[in-house]
Amino acid sequence: MTPKVVTIHQPEFMPWLGFFDKMAHADEFVILDTVPFRKNYFQNRNRIPVKASKQGWIWLTVPVRARHGQPINEVAIDNTTAWGKKIWKTMEQTYAKAPFFNAYKQFLRETFLEKKWNLLQPLNLELITYLKAQLQIKTPLVLASDIKATWMKSQLLASICAARGASTYLAGQTAKQLYLDETPFKQNGIAVIYHSFSHPTYQQLQSPFVTDMSVIDLLCNKGDNALKLFHTQKTHPKYSARVVYPLKKKCQINRENL
Repeated sequence: MTPKVVTIHQPEFMPWLGFFDKMAHADEFVILDTVPFRKNYFQNRNRIPVKASKQGWIWLTVPVRARHGQPINEVAIDNTTAWGKKIWKTMEQTYAKAPFFNAYKQFLRETFLEKKWNLLQPLNLELITYLKAQLQIKTPLVLASDIKATWMKSQLLASICAARGASTYLAGQTAKQLYLDETPFKQNGIAVIYHSFSHPTYQQLQSPFVTDMSVIDLLCNKGDNALKLFHTQKTHPKYSARVVYPLKKKCQINRENL
C-alpha cells in the first residue's frame, strides 16, 4: 500500500497558520463537519491583531443559531444582523495600511459584503479553500459527512482514516494528552504521529508581535513572502509517512487540534 498521511480537523473560520501547517503535512485533509458545533471556539470566529484593543487583538465573529449537539455542517448563520458588513469594515480599517491588503481585498469584500450565506459550513469552506490556495497548499480536502463513519471519539477518527486508506494519522499536538486513544488505529494498522508547530514571527502593523492570529494577518502583511516563513508543498510536493519535513520539537500554542 502506498504510504498516505491523513489528518482530520474541525472546520474553522479564517483559521490560524497552525491549521494550514498541519494541512500541508498531510496527503489528505478531512474536514470533521459531523461532530457537534462548539460554542465560543474557532468554528465561527477568529482573531486579528488590533493595537487599540486592550489585549492587542479582537474577535471577528459570525453570529450563529446553533442547537445543543447540532452537527457543524447544519449550523445556520444568524442573518438578523449585518455581521458581514461589520467584519468587512473592521478588516478594511485594520489592514488599510498593510502592504499586501490590496491583493486580498476583492475576495474579502465579495465574501463578506456581497455574497449571502445561510449556513456556516459553506462560508468556512470558501475561506479555507481560498486561504490554502494563497499558501500554495495542494493537499485535497474531504468532508467527513461524505464518509460513512458513525463511531465516536478516537474510533470515529480511526474509522475515517481506514475509510480513506490512510497508513498514518497525523494528530494534533495535544491530542495524546487530552483525548486520543491510539488503540483503534493500531487495530486498523494505522500509525499515529503528532503535529508540532512553532509560530513564526513577522512584521505586523503593530508591536509587540501578537501570535496565533488568523492567517489573513500573515498574508496581508507579507503577501507571497509568507511562503518564506511557511514550509508548504511549494517546496515539498508530496508528504507521506516517508516524506515529512522535520517537525519542530516545541509548540508555542495550546489548541485542541485533532
